[in-house]
Amino acid sequence: MANKIKYEVLKTVALAAAKKPSVPILSHFCFYNGRVQCSDSVVTIDAEFDITIETVAPIKQFMAAVAGTEGARFSLKRRLSIKTGYMHSTFGVLNVGDFPLSEALKNKKKIKAGILPSMKRLEKFIDSNAYRTWSTGVLVKDGFGYATDNVILVRDKLFETTPDIVLPRRLVSLLIKINMEPTHFSTDDNAICFWFEDMWLKSTLLDNNWPDAERIIDSAKRSNVFSLLSMHDGLLNIKKFDTTKGTAVITFDGKNMAMKDETSDVDVACDVDHSTFNLDALIKVTDNADLIHINWPEPCYFECVDESLDGVLVGVNK
Repeated sequence: MANKIKYEVLKTVALAAAKKPSVPILSHFCFYNGRVQCSDSVVTIDAEFDITIETVAPIKQFMAAVAGTEGARFSLKRRLSIKTGYMHSTFGVLNVGDFPLSEALKNKKKIKAGILPSMKRLEKFIDSNAYRTWSTGVLVKDGFGYATDNVILVRDKLFETTPDIVLPRRLVSLLIKINMEPTHFSTDDNAICFWFEDMWLKSTLLDNNWPDAERIIDSAKRSNVFSLLSMHDGLLNIKKFDTTKGTAVITFDGKNMAMKDETSDVDVACDVDHSTFNLDALIKVTDNADLIHINWPEPCYFECVDESLDGVLVGVNK
């Protein structure tokens, strides 16, 4: 009897596989007990998958063998044989006992509200500097998520968890790629597991060496508030003259905002108080928020009126 192939399930599970594995088996599917699992040793995705064999098969060959078909016949001896309506393929496989199978965490807790919109907003601000590993993920604390690229620090509503944890960038990216709201989560001292209808996603956690992000953001609120929307178009026009690689500086003097470098001197009318910022960082903030509280040279608070996102932008001292 042919096995029904859920190709989209395979594509989703394969997201967890190592791209350039130091251990070859981490680029394989593990089919076991009516399920399929992939892992890169940091993150794991495991889903229901109705198949009559138990084996460890290379992802590239298996996906190519079942692509474009709704059913396939499998036979397993020393090699895996796959027959579809138009093709027959065989390739080498490994034993299930050789695969580092991971188990889901216990003690599931319900996630009361969707987290994907917040994850998508936070991901834009996660640092990529491996020397500051704490900032290469999202801090989850008291129902909020925090992310920083060490120039911008943002906060958004997430889910309640105790103790505080740090989700690695890879996990956040996978949640966004899967594009389904998890219904439950569970944690232990080293890992977190998100649950979907017939699938779970597990990841190790980062060490929590975060500073007091809540205090940094809340202490930056001031009364001199300016509209980010009003300066957005002007910033984009000035950006057209930028020949640097992310180092251009924008200066406000109460009447104009201006950028000066070795090749250009351009300004646009703007009544924002005296302050100086990295141009790209300020554009990034204007893309995601509505209002900014100018407190330069101290960190400047910003907020999004229609969303739960807020945070601070660190200026440039000149």
